[in-house]
Amino acid sequence: MIGAIIDGISLALSDAFPDYKVYIDSIEQGLETPCFQILPQAALIAPCGSDKLRSRVNPFDILYFPEDRNDRKDMMVVGELMHGALSCIAVNGDEMIRATEIEFSIQDGILHFLCNYNHHEKAHNDNLDYMETMENLEVTVNGS
Repeated sequence: MIGAIIDGISLALSDAFPDYKVYIDSIEQGLETPCFQILPQAALIAPCGSDKLRSRVNPFDILYFPEDRNDRKDMMVVGELMHGALSCIAVNGDEMIRATEIEFSIQDGILHFLCNYNHHEKAHNDNLDYMETMENLEVTVNGS
């Protein structure tokens, strides 16, 4: 699902800012500004009511690199436009996921747009307790 969320963010940014490049991987050299970089942060995964579901919080830091790192007005306008574009994104085709905990700030001439995309998913339980699924078992031992 994390890959689908990254794709959804990338598509939403490309739609809202068609002339800006969106980087998903690390940027080695040759950064073409203005541009965006999508940085997934450490996810939080917790049980959700039963053993079959879990809640997942996926935080992101989406960076905007402006042409002029001193143009705070441009960064704030882009932050507002990002808010509109990223408040609700499409994932896996037509499924919509809403952003939470949205905030943005300027640090060292770069706009940091922070948000979470939360969802529920089936828990993958590899540690099944096979004794719970075992039915009556009769063992016959010779001589007993």
